[in-house]
Amino acid sequence: MASAQLSNWEKTVLAEIEAAARDGEPCPTNLDLEMLIGCNSGSVVPTIVKRLEKRGYIRVKRFQRSRIVEIVESGDCTARRSNQRTNSAHVPRGMRSGGGAPTDRARYRGSLRKG
Repeated sequence: MASAQLSNWEKTVLAEIEAAARDGEPCPTNLDLEMLIGCNSGSVVPTIVKRLEKRGYIRVKRFQRSRIVEIVESGDCTARRSNQRTNSAHVPRGMRSGGGAPTDRARYRGSLRKG
């Protein structure tokens, strides 16, 4: 795939993930990648990873605190983190795994503050 259409940050993040996959290492954390590109925002790296995924450079399997990334072009995958305790897929914050109605937790918390 032509990486000419990628920004410098996207190229750097992709190269680091490719190196980890090639060497059989776990995927670099968001913080590691932020420090590598010199960014101070916690939302930039996840956005870059999503863009790379959307453009077809990588496939990502997300877990609560880690991810395994497959490089589409080579078929190489990053390793599973040694401290990964579950194989359950990531559930975004605020969502319930059953997809039901919101809980009344906020109402419960509010009642504690009044008393």
